[in-house]
Amino acid sequence: MEFSCLIKIKREKTNKRKLIRNSCFVDKMKGVRRVRREESRQMKRGGSCSIDTQIIQSTNQQSTHSYSANIRQCQSADGQVTVIRWRPNRSVSLPFRFCSNVFCSYQFFFLLFTFHDSTSTTNFCRLVHSLFASMTNEKVAQISFLLCIASLVASESILHSSSSSSSSSSLYSSSSSSPVVVDVDVCTSINAILNVQGDACRCFASGVGSGGLHIAEHVVHLENNSSTHDPLPWIGCTRERMPAIYRALDALPNDTKLHKLWIWDSLVPVVPQKLFAKLKVKNLILEGSHVGQFFPNVFKSLGNSLEVLILKSNIIYRVDASLFEGLTDLRVLDLSSNQLSQLGPSSFGGNFSKLKTLNLHHNNISIIKEDAFRYLENLETLNLAYNNLQVVEVNVFNGLKNLRYLSLEGNNIERIALGAFDGLLHLQSLNLGQNALTTIQLPTLPNLRELLLNNNSFHRVGDIKVHSALQALESFYLDENEIVQLDANQFLPFPSIKVLSLASNRLSNLHPDAFKGCCSTLEVLSLQRNHIESLPDGLFAALGNLSKLFLSENNLTNLDENVFHGMEQLNVLSVSHNRLKAFHRRALVNFQALEKLYLNDNQLRTMDNSSLTDMPDSLYLLDLSDNPWRCDCELIWLAHWIREKGDVLVNDAVTQCVENSIQIKAIADDLISYCESGNGTAYGHFSRNDNSNDYWISVFGILLSVVSLLILASIALLYVQDGRLLAKYNDLKRIPSDMVTLIPQRNERILYPIYEKN
Repeated sequence: MEFSCLIKIKREKTNKRKLIRNSCFVDKMKGVRRVRREESRQMKRGGSCSIDTQIIQSTNQQSTHSYSANIRQCQSADGQVTVIRWRPNRSVSLPFRFCSNVFCSYQFFFLLFTFHDSTSTTNFCRLVHSLFASMTNEKVAQISFLLCIASLVASESILHSSSSSSSSSSLYSSSSSSPVVVDVDVCTSINAILNVQGDACRCFASGVGSGGLHIAEHVVHLENNSSTHDPLPWIGCTRERMPAIYRALDALPNDTKLHKLWIWDSLVPVVPQKLFAKLKVKNLILEGSHVGQFFPNVFKSLGNSLEVLILKSNIIYRVDASLFEGLTDLRVLDLSSNQLSQLGPSSFGGNFSKLKTLNLHHNNISIIKEDAFRYLENLETLNLAYNNLQVVEVNVFNGLKNLRYLSLEGNNIERIALGAFDGLLHLQSLNLGQNALTTIQLPTLPNLRELLLNNNSFHRVGDIKVHSALQALESFYLDENEIVQLDANQFLPFPSIKVLSLASNRLSNLHPDAFKGCCSTLEVLSLQRNHIESLPDGLFAALGNLSKLFLSENNLTNLDENVFHGMEQLNVLSVSHNRLKAFHRRALVNFQALEKLYLNDNQLRTMDNSSLTDMPDSLYLLDLSDNPWRCDCELIWLAHWIREKGDVLVNDAVTQCVENSIQIKAIADDLISYCESGNGTAYGHFSRNDNSNDYWISVFGILLSVVSLLILASIALLYVQDGRLLAKYNDLKRIPSDMVTLIPQRNERILYPIYEKN
C-alpha cells in the first residue's frame, strides 16, 4: 500500500488560503483512491505520513493563487516509499478550478507545470500516471506518463542549457542568425545568488544579438549597422509576487549588467523605487503583471543604459513625464494594452530625444490634447490603434516632424479636423481603417506610400478629398466601404500607384473611364466581392502595367471581346465564383504573359475551341472546377488540350461532367476516340458506357421496381388480414409491468470488471 502526499486547501475567515500539514491520500486499490486527511487513519493501517511543508506565499487575488512548498515522502507498514520529492520554482496562475474526489487541481497542475529536482523525474511521472489512472483508464495513464517524461526532460534541457542561441518564442529575437557566445559562468554566479532568495527569478545564458531588435507585434524595427553581438545574459521572473522578485533582484551585486530583464505573468501592482537600483539593463519588460502604480524615480537608476521599455498588458491608468526621468537613450516605449484614457503635454516630457517607437494600441484613450507629442521630435512610429477616439483635432500631432508610421486603426473616429495631419511631411504609412469616417480631406503628404481607409463608411470615392496628387502613393486600400459606383475620372493622378483595392464594397456600375488618367503604373487591382454584373469595354485599357486582376465573387454573366484589351502584361486573372455561362471566344486571347487563370465556380457548360488554344505558353495553372460541363463532342478540343497540357489543370477531381459526375481529365482519351470514330452524331451525349448496356440496365431497373411493388403489396395485405383475425378474440389479460422482468440482470462481475480481485 502506497501513501502519496497531497496538500489540501482550506479557506480561513481572513479570506486567505493556508496549507494543512496532515494531508495524505492512500492508493487503496486499482481504480479507487480516497482522500485520507487525518493521520489517525494512516496509523490504523500500520503506516505513517511524514510531510515537510514550507509555505512561501499564499494569496487569493482575482482567481490567481500562488503557492510554493516542499513535499517529501510517506511511509507505509511495509517500509518507506518515496513517492515524489519536488519543489516548484514557479507558482501557478489558473483561471478556473478542476477538482475531484481524489485531489484538488491546484496540486495537480503544480505537478505538471512546475520545475522539479531532476533526480525525481521517474517518481514524479509515476504519480502523474496514478492520477490519470484513477480518473480515466490505463491507456490514457500510460500516454500521460510518456508525455510527462518527455516534457520534463525538455524543460530541464531548456532551463539548464548553456547554448548560445536565444529562444525562438521570445518576444525579441536577433536579426542575425550568427550564434551568440555568452559566458556561462556569469549566469552560474548570478543563479547562485538568486537560489539563496528562492526561485523567483532565473538567469539565462542565451543572449540576443544587438545588431537589430525586432518586436513581433506591430511595426517596430530598430536596425543599426553593428554586426557585433551582446554577450550579456538576461534574467526572467514569472508567476511571482513583488516581494519575492524584489528580494531576488536586491541580492544581486551593484551594477549587474544584463541584456534584458523580463518580468511577466506576475503580481506587481506597485513598482518600488529601488527595484532596479542594482541593475544596468538594455531591455526592460514588465508585462502582464497587474502593474498600476510606480514610485517616483523608479527608472532613474537605469540611466542611459535602458533602450527598450515594455510595460504592456498591465493596468496603468495614467503616465507622467516624471516617470521616465533620466531615460535619455530610450528608443522603444510600449504602453499597449493598458487603461490609459487621455494624453496631454505632460504625458511625455523632453527626456525622449532618441525615442523612435511609441506603442499605445489597445488602451481606452478617448482624448488627445493639443501638443501631446510635441517633445517627441525624433519619433518614427506611433501606434494608437484600437482606442476610443472619435475626433482627431488640429495640432494633436504637432512636433512629430520625423514621423513615418501612424496607425489610428480600430477606433471610432467620425471626424478628422482639417489640418490634423499638417506638418507630417515624412509620413510614409497612414492607417485609418476600421473607423466611422464618411468623408476626409487630406493635406499634402509628399512621402506617403501607403494609405488605408478600409472598413469605413465612404459612399463615393469623391468623399476622399486630396489637395494635390499623392506623388509617392504606392498602396491605396478602400476595402469594405459602401461605394456603389465608379464615375469617370474618379481618382486623382497617382503617378506611383501599384496596389488599389476596392474589394467588399457595393460596386455595380463602372464607368469605362473610371481608371483613365490615374493609374498607369498600377500592378494589382482588386474588385472582388462586389455586385458587378458586367464589365464595360475599355475599362482596363489604361492599365497597361497591370499584372494581377481579381474579379471573383461578383455577379458577372458574360465577358465581352474587348473587356481585357490592352492587358498584355497580366499574370493572374481570377473570375471565379461568378455566374458566367459563356464568354466571347476572343475575350481571353489578348494575354501574352498570363500564368494563372481561375474560372472555377461558375455556370460554364461549354467553351469555344479557341478560348484556350490561343493561350500563351506561360500559362501553368488553370482552374475549371465546379462548373456544370456538358461532355459532348463540342468539348473534343478541350480533351486534346488536356492531353497535351494536363498538368496545367488544377482541381481536376471536381472538374466533372454534369451528366455523370465523371472527371473530364479521366475520360479525355475516351471522348476523343468516341467523337473521332464517326459512330455517334457530331454533337451526341458522351458516356463511357455503351448504349446497349444502358438499355439493359434500364430494363433491369424497371423489372426490379415491379417486383419490389408486389412484395410491398403482399406485406400490406398480410397486415390487414392479421388485424381482422385479432379483432375476433378478447383482449389479453394485462399483467402489471412491475411483475415482468423486461431486462434480465447481468453478472455484476461482467459489468464492472474493475472490481475483480486478482
